[in-house]
Amino acid sequence: MITKKYKIADVSFEVSSYYEYVHKESEDFLTDETPAFSIISTKEKIEYERKTFYKEHKKEIDISNDILESTAVLRMLTLELLKYNVLLFHGSCVSVDDKSYLFTAKSGIGKSTHTKNYLKVYKDRAKIINDDKPFLRINDDSVFVYGTPWNGKEGTPNNIKSKLNAICVLSRSKENYVEKVFYKDIFHILLQQVYRPENKDELSKTLFLLEKLKSLVDFYCLECNAEEESAVISYEGMNNSET
Repeated sequence: MITKKYKIADVSFEVSSYYEYVHKESEDFLTDETPAFSIISTKEKIEYERKTFYKEHKKEIDISNDILESTAVLRMLTLELLKYNVLLFHGSCVSVDDKSYLFTAKSGIGKSTHTKNYLKVYKDRAKIINDDKPFLRINDDSVFVYGTPWNGKEGTPNNIKSKLNAICVLSRSKENYVEKVFYKDIFHILLQQVYRPENKDELSKTLFLLEKLKSLVDFYCLECNAEEESAVISYEGMNNSET
């Protein structure tokens, strides 16, 4: 097996895999630090991911073992990092002047398009933290978002972290409009976008951490089109809204 050490979300760990793919994805996260835990791939875990993939897509799609193994590693890592108050979130996260904004929605709504507009508008002031599966480390007084190797089809893995300022639920519209909302108003959406473990205790910990977000970041709903102006509307709206 191939074994290497990595550091993500300020936690060091070791990964042993059959295939090289997950290690190529994770090159930017290599470390020499002593690992806090080990993740070991198995044939059973790869087959579990294959069955899960078929179930979600409701048909058999040819997908390689190395990609399935990468997904298995992510699932194992997510459960381990939960012990360190870290959640896996589905979304695209962009930072401007070291403050980060996490946009979440169902796949295909336009999260990546929107955060890429931030790069076009704010140029060197902006950077993509992660375009698909960032980790959130939830402390008592702050939330930090971390890049991961699992960064979507077009994204580049970024080994960076930033303080999370807001979470924004995105929807498509002809016009651009952003509104501050209460946590309770979008909890059902946030719950769908966070990784939900099958184990009862792990799910309870996930819900506890999700609840902590309520007092640590702001929440918004954004209706937007694909134009660059949408980034201006969302950024200025999230920074000028009443508390």
